[in-house]
Amino acid sequence: MEITPYVGTELTFTDNVNRSNTNQQSSFITALETGIEATVEGNRGYLGLDYELRYLYYTETDRNDKLYQNLDFYTFKGLGRSGFQVDASASIENIAEDIATDANADEISGDTIQSNQAQIGLSYRTNPLSTMDLRSRIYTRVIDNEDEIGNYTGWGGNVSYANGRSVKDAFWLLSLSYDYREGRDDEVSTEFSRINEVFGLQTIGGFAPFVRLNYENYNGVTDSPENEILNWGIGTRYFWDRYSYLDVSYNFSEDDVNSDFWAGAINLSPSDRTRFYFQYDKRLRGDAYAAEIRHRTRRWTNTLTYTERPDSYERERFVQGGE
Repeated sequence: MEITPYVGTELTFTDNVNRSNTNQQSSFITALETGIEATVEGNRGYLGLDYELRYLYYTETDRNDKLYQNLDFYTFKGLGRSGFQVDASASIENIAEDIATDANADEISGDTIQSNQAQIGLSYRTNPLSTMDLRSRIYTRVIDNEDEIGNYTGWGGNVSYANGRSVKDAFWLLSLSYDYREGRDDEVSTEFSRINEVFGLQTIGGFAPFVRLNYENYNGVTDSPENEILNWGIGTRYFWDRYSYLDVSYNFSEDDVNSDFWAGAINLSPSDRTRFYFQYDKRLRGDAYAAEIRHRTRRWTNTLTYTERPDSYERERFVQGGE
């Protein structure tokens, strides 16, 4: 366990221009900071906390002094050896009131608002070294912005069922996900659901045929009629080794959004600890890409991902005078 309290002072000099009479004014900004950082690691559990209070004091300027707070909190705890795990996260941050005028969310010279987020989840995973790798998670979350733009409550879940590493003659992946969000002010809701399935015959150091299926449905605040897709395809996967492969498939669309198309993916796993993955596909709005770089050490798993998916209630999508 490690706990670190801290206190700090910062002095900033700025030149402000009075737009009414074009006179230039100089001012000092004093920032008083205090906070606490804590990390607790235990048996099948972790807690990380970083909380800061920051007071900005302005001199010779028309800006008001203001107190800011920032929070970054995350914790999880495994429930014995059952495979279940509880997690929770919360954050307080000051974001730009309008990214067009304050793209960097600068608290000193820009206009920011406080954004609060909280989420609780329950997950479950089997032993991936056995005949199956089953992962699932359910969650609920709440977003509360100071100016009430983009506020929502929501819940959802996902299930992933794949072959375990002991399976040598086939591979499969069945993935289901659902996300529901409801506006806290207008009570307008959005929901997104997806089913993705791949099944094939597994070989080592050779070609493996497979079939795939993808279904997506989005309902909510949108004028577009193209909110549901269904496609299926056949393809082949070439294995360099047990876990590294390249696959290509041709897919038939059963909807009016996409025409028939080619798709592909490459997965490189030079070791059990490292993975590089890239995929090209088509989804609700046409061409879609996904990428992942993951490396696992003895105590941590570091992951960098890029995904494209429908989303809602993001502040950047709200415009003044409209929805």
